[in-house]
Amino acid sequence: MHKRNTALIALLLAVPITLLVTLWSSAHRSDAVGIFYFPALLLSVILSGRTREIGPVAEWSSFIVYTLAYVLIALVIYVLLLEFYLLRRGIAQLHQAYDTERAEDAAPQAKLEDLGRAIHDVESRRRKHWLLDDTKSIDLSEPPDLLAARALRADKPDGPAKGILKEFKGKMAEHRGVAAAEAEIANLKAHAEIRMNRAPGGNT
Repeated sequence: MHKRNTALIALLLAVPITLLVTLWSSAHRSDAVGIFYFPALLLSVILSGRTREIGPVAEWSSFIVYTLAYVLIALVIYVLLLEFYLLRRGIAQLHQAYDTERAEDAAPQAKLEDLGRAIHDVESRRRKHWLLDDTKSIDLSEPPDLLAARALRADKPDGPAKGILKEFKGKMAEHRGVAAAEAEIANLKAHAEIRMNRAPGGNT
């Protein structure tokens, strides 16, 4: 999640939503709005101090604070769902490329390319969304097999590579057994190291 962009969007949305709720009479009298903004009313009373009347500054600031909080929560939920959706699309593409049941017949190079294409697809889609931060460890200018090789050899893969590798290992274990899957992953990691050594700059 891109924290700065999320905060900016939340701030831009908080003010007009607050104006809508407070100035639109039907929304202002809504029971649902009253329930959501009841904490804001309490905050207004606290900010107003010992005065009997709630001042405009206390009222508006408390409403904006709670609107901002609600918008941030909504954006975080949206980002999480978006990440999940994009990852599932990448995994579906990987399964379309070759099903796990016949993966044992595929050459390691072909497996690396399929994994790399799935990682590239998810990350390229992520970078089109303003609320999602780029995965710094993924260079989209690199060929797919090198992307997969770096993910396999990383101590802790991050971004879409982590989810795609986890799904790949899980499906491999489901169809071929845990022992065979671990042996296959070890074989892929060996080929990944060879591929990284052939890359410009070597194993970096």
